[in-house]
Amino acid sequence: MIVDMRELDRRAVQATVEIVGTITANDLDRPTPCSQWTVHGLLEHQIVQNHGFAFAASGQRSELAIGFHLIDCVVHGWDLAKALGVPPNVDADLAGAALPLAAQVPDAPDIRGPGRAFQAGIAASVDAPPLDRVVALLGRSPGWSASARTGDGESGA
Repeated sequence: MIVDMRELDRRAVQATVEIVGTITANDLDRPTPCSQWTVHGLLEHQIVQNHGFAFAASGQRSELAIGFHLIDCVVHGWDLAKALGVPPNVDADLAGAALPLAAQVPDAPDIRGPGRAFQAGIAASVDAPPLDRVVALLGRSPGWSASARTGDGESGA
């Protein structure tokens, strides 16, 4: 079966848009799993990233750019859902498609850590749902909640 990455990315964008559509002015200062960003800051980041990925997708490495945009939408949609205290609305096939892509992001100290785009990956059970494994690979604690912030598993991007 051939996977249409553009269709998966479209669905990931739509899922994120649905979560963003629920945000109110009172939500903008909420913390997110991205410790340096509030909901407002994460929304700003998403806007910039969307423009950057759109530009990259028009070039020679469009399939790669679309794949990483998929990861960005899946993970930041999860971040926003966690910040708002609502269930992430990421379909299992989207999380499944994002998992091997997230696994390609190098997990080395010179690439990940404080002040970098991603924190070091966090161990997740191989039996964990794919979405939990994706966010853990990218340095987030699947159990993160705004009311129980511990400082662990918070990522920069």
